[in-house]
Formats: sequence, structure tokens, C-alpha cells
Amino acid sequence: MKIRARYRSFRGVSAVAALLAVGAVGCSDVSDAVDSAKDGAKKVARQRSVYSLDVGDCYNPNGESEGTAYSVEIVPCDEAHEGQVVGEFTIDKDGVFPGDDAISAIADGRCPTEAQKYAPDTWGLPKEAALFY
Repeated sequence: MKIRARYRSFRGVSAVAALLAVGAVGCSDVSDAVDSAKDGAKKVARQRSVYSLDVGDCYNPNGESEGTAYSVEIVPCDEAHEGQVVGEFTIDKDGVFPGDDAISAIADGRCPTEAQKYAPDTWGLPKEAALFY
């Protein structure tokens, strides 16, 4: 009888160990899902219209890099990022839209000057850095 009692206690211990192992795996899956949800919520909270960016804001574009973007993900500048706002200026104080070609010509002349003010040492910039507007 003592042998069976000992066998039963080992069987109980192994059953508890198996349940704990299953519980640990289940908790791991739940933890991964919670972390994923938190990351998604942070990304949504960081979304901002391109029309409300400020000089110094660092961002990552959403979706395709070609075409027109209307919102971006704001990120801390000490994290990897694909863009940073380096300047702004007013084109026409009267509010009259001069047209796409005129805006491109104005930007071609003024954007490099604004970028130079923000980052005067262009040698310190990464090779991939490019000016776009």
C-alpha cells in the first residue's frame, strides 16, 4: 500500500507541474497580445496631421513613401526616424494660393536655406539625409 500512495503523490505532482506549464504558456501568449495592443495604441496616439507639425518634430511616414501624405507617426528624435521638420515659412500673407508651380519654385529657393539654419554642419548628417517638401 505504501508504494501506491507514493505513486499517487508523484502523479499529483506531475499533474500540477503540467498544469503550471500550460498556464505559463497561456500567460506568455496573453502577455504578447497585451504588448502588441500597447504598441498599436502608442502608434495610434502618435498620429498627427502633416498640417500640425512643428519645427523639430521627428516622424515616420505612414504607408507608401510615394505620393501625398496627410498624416505621420510622431516619434521621439532619439529613436530611429525617417524625417524631421527643419523649418517653416509663410509663402503669401494675403492667403492667395499662387499655384503648385509657384510653390515649388519658392520651396526650391527657400527650403535649403531653412535646412541650413537648422543643421549648419551638413557633413554631420547621414549620407541618406535628403531635403524634401
